[in-house]
Amino acid sequence: MQNDKYIMLRAFSGETNYTKYLPVRYESLPHVCRLIDEYLVDSIHPQVLQGACEHGASSDDLEFIRKRTAPNWTNVVKAAARGGYLHVFEWMLERQDGCCPWEVDLRDVLAEAAAHGHLKLMKWLYSRGIDNVGNKVFDRAATEGHLSILQWLNKHTKLTGPNDILRGAARNGHLEVVQWLYENVCMEQLASAMDAAAENGHLEILQWLHQRVCCDGVCTTDVMDAAVDGGHFDVVKWLFENCNAGCSKCAFQSAASNGDLPMLQWLHQYFRKKCHWYVIDDAARGGQLHDLKWLHEQGYDGCTTNAMNKAAEHGHKRASDGTFGKTKCIGIYNDAVLLQEYLEGDEYVAVTISRNGEHKVTAIWMYDKRRVNDAASVYFGLSLGVVNEVIDLQLQFLVFAPIDSILDGEAFAKLADRPKELLARAFVAMRLLYKNGVKKSMPCIAITEKMSAFFKKAIFVAPGDNMRQTADMLTTPGSIMLTHKDRDVLKQSIACISELEVEGLFELE
Repeated sequence: MQNDKYIMLRAFSGETNYTKYLPVRYESLPHVCRLIDEYLVDSIHPQVLQGACEHGASSDDLEFIRKRTAPNWTNVVKAAARGGYLHVFEWMLERQDGCCPWEVDLRDVLAEAAAHGHLKLMKWLYSRGIDNVGNKVFDRAATEGHLSILQWLNKHTKLTGPNDILRGAARNGHLEVVQWLYENVCMEQLASAMDAAAENGHLEILQWLHQRVCCDGVCTTDVMDAAVDGGHFDVVKWLFENCNAGCSKCAFQSAASNGDLPMLQWLHQYFRKKCHWYVIDDAARGGQLHDLKWLHEQGYDGCTTNAMNKAAEHGHKRASDGTFGKTKCIGIYNDAVLLQEYLEGDEYVAVTISRNGEHKVTAIWMYDKRRVNDAASVYFGLSLGVVNEVIDLQLQFLVFAPIDSILDGEAFAKLADRPKELLARAFVAMRLLYKNGVKKSMPCIAITEKMSAFFKKAIFVAPGDNMRQTADMLTTPGSIMLTHKDRDVLKQSIACISELEVEGLFELE
């Protein structure tokens, strides 16, 4: 019986994680009532009554449930109004035992019924003296597009005081309702209605309103700003061609923070004078790196410290939390974090060596990007190699640091500004591990050593060491360096190593 009790308490609770698996709705209510009557005679959850009212349960079933619960009548009334079943309200309001809603419980019943389009119920309630028809009832009906209810309301009462009823209808795209309201009820708050239509991309409503009001003073910069914020390019272009108001600096800020680069570029073309330097802050706060780069190319500099902090907090919070203030396994304390995006396409790193202000390129590295073990790691191979080049470890512990070597001036002078010919093609194959375990041996390493392109290996683990799946540079088990003048030979060696890697370059226990 525990399962039966569980079903009964959750039958109409509205919790989808239960109703998904237990299809107990109105049709099953008689069975639920029988189970309650036979096995549980004390009480059931109040939400059962709410759900029963919303789904139109019979008067007998409703009475059965009411006797075994403590109703929250305000919630029960709202649920019944959402359902719109007239017999449910007859059961509630025509009782003689006093176990029914109080007047305060009925204060929002007309608004709830109006929002769900139940005109018949509204008429019945109104005929019985429930006539608290305020602006809220008009607004709910207009927002949900129920024109027939608005027409009925207008015959029995009028809007009082300032209202924003047009905005709700315009925001949700109900053109017919907007037209009727404008012609029969109110002509106020037109600017607000135009803003709402623009922000939500309802161009037809915006055009209709624009034809009936003077542009100056009504169609302000707020309208285009709202369209930009909503990302509606067609609305923005139409406003540009038909309204002289234009936009404000807020439009640039919205486009930048939303990452809408085409919109940002268009605004920059036609309203450049309104774009201030702090638009780059908005792009940073939104983590929009593509926008940041484009803005930088246009000469916008000056991203503030606050914006950088917001970028770390909002756009890259997980990466920042996992790095900042932590001590790495090599003993370095992270007192700063460099956030760098994962770019699609080819990306290169030029290794340079400098002496007395003169800079020369010694090698070019091309990143080999792969998703391994569900981690978007970046591995790099040597595309252009020079013997005894300066090694770039991609790690920076200090901004300035002493070095224990001095460049040979004569040797440096012999270096070309950049290599014109390849001495050899090379590849550093960073090894990957696809599962966890304890290293036992490397049976396949001998195969790689016999390759004509093999140059050197660097294995970071020894037998008996615990090994983890590769997710970053610190979890790679080692690397194999290849070099050969023939590109095809090098490619074959790389393919062979990758195949061995999948099959198991390391034997694990």
